[in-house]
Amino acid sequence: MAPVLKKDTLMVPINNDDDWNELVRSENSGFVFLEAHAGWCGPSKPIQTHLRGLKAQFADAGVPTFFYSADVDQISVLRGYRGKCRPHFLIFGAGVLLDVINSVNAPLISRLFEKHLANEKKILEEGEGERMPYVDEGLVLDEGDGEEGEE
Repeated sequence: MAPVLKKDTLMVPINNDDDWNELVRSENSGFVFLEAHAGWCGPSKPIQTHLRGLKAQFADAGVPTFFYSADVDQISVLRGYRGKCRPHFLIFGAGVLLDVINSVNAPLISRLFEKHLANEKKILEEGEGERMPYVDEGLVLDEGDGEEGEE
């Protein structure tokens, strides 16, 4: 069952593989920004203000945009990120992994978020452009998902 969303919630937690598949990997999932973190440390607090600004700035961008967080110990495809002391930020468009940022780097997060959101808008509004899948060793997708977990 998908998590209940509060209007003022920044990052909605994804707590299991079923929610992951429904909210992130589905072709109907929209534009997704996800923070993958270790359960023992939780979401990155230093970046929260920056992410709130991104969420507010692009709230009316014309693309369904969602912000999620996920404990890497709870989601099987995120097992490649387990044991890491830093958060990983993943960007998806219609279920396709578009990019990964492996550190808290606000300028890089902004630049890649804006780049991929603009491309997603172009795809949705004009039918132009394409989603270029990004391959990252931390995301261990099962066979049949159309991507492999290697660099």
